Amino acid sequence: MRGFFVAYAESEDSEVRDLMHPLWMYLCSLSSDPAGVFSRMGRCRAIGREGLDEDGERYLAGVLIRLDKAENYGDIAIEVGKMGEVARAELEGLVRAQRMVEEDEWEVFKSRKQKIVTRACVALDSLDGVVDVVRKVNLHEDRPHRLTSDPSGVMMYIRTYKNSLQRFGADDQDSDFMLASILVRLDKSEHYSTLLEHVFTLGTPAFTALHNVFDQIPERDMERREILKQARILWGRLLAQTRARARRS
Repeated sequence: MRGFFVAYAESEDSEVRDLMHPLWMYLCSLSSDPAGVFSRMGRCRAIGREGLDEDGERYLAGVLIRLDKAENYGDIAIEVGKMGEVARAELEGLVRAQRMVEEDEWEVFKSRKQKIVTRACVALDSLDGVVDVVRKVNLHEDRPHRLTSDPSGVMMYIRTYKNSLQRFGADDQDSDFMLASILVRLDKSEHYSTLLEHVFTLGTPAFTALHNVFDQIPERDMERREILKQARILWGRLLAQTRARARRS
């Protein structure tokens, strides 16, 4: 993308310039926020075409973080987090603007906003160097699948968590993600509220773990309803924390 805009700004070749419109429309089709992509692509085009004294990297970051329908969206979002301070204004603006309001239905919010906002929060954490981890959580139960309405999910993450601990240790973000994925599902534990607070302190890895809950537990699943409900509450708290940090900066 960056190379294309450089070529667009410097080349008089009509073939290069003719590619702008189809690329513009294609990128809009890869987003749940096509209007946001459209306006930022327009700004990138204007900077290249008119030679404006303005850094197009910010608007490029705004395009990339919104491509949530792309197959490699996770990798794209990670790259945005590596773009440095130039991406901050776009990410903070997105987090401040996109939020669940009273009249929103959750399913509409989830499909149109939540994935992009989650990735923006993770990218901001990457810029800020935020790593909140729980150093040690005692999963003291020999059979944690008895403490959940989602035993298959817990057992899957338990196996992966143990492997991650052995390979990378407790301070690795993959281990934290697996831990958050387990704890948020232990809804039958008498310590569930405490476990949820542990998930909250995990920070960035918890965003992805909660996003997976939204994807894996359907709205009409009454048996696992409490897990989905608590995941939503935690996600909202994490988003509010990120937005507050964005305002302070």
